[in-house]
Amino acid sequence: MAVEEFKVQVQNASPGSGVYPFSTFLHHHLAILEAVEENDLTPDRLRKIAVADEKMVTAIVELDREWRKKLRERTVRAGDPKSQ
Repeated sequence: MAVEEFKVQVQNASPGSGVYPFSTFLHHHLAILEAVEENDLTPDRLRKIAVADEKMVTAIVELDREWRKKLRERTVRAGDPKSQ
C-alpha cells in the first residue's frame, strides 16, 4: 500500500513541488496495519498516528537541512585553496 500511495503522490506532484521520502509512507502504513492487527483502529489511534507521522516528517526535513548545509560547507572548502 505504501509503495502505491508513494507512486501516486510522485505521479501527481506539481512541477517544483516535493514528495516526502518513501520512509514516511512506510511508517504511516505500518502504523495503520499495526492498529488494525491490534483491533484498535479508532479515531484516537488515528490521531496518534498522525502526530507520529508529523514528528517523522519534521525529523526528516531537519536531517535533510543539516545534510545539505554540511554538503554546501564541504563544497565551499573544496574550492578554497587555504582550507586544503
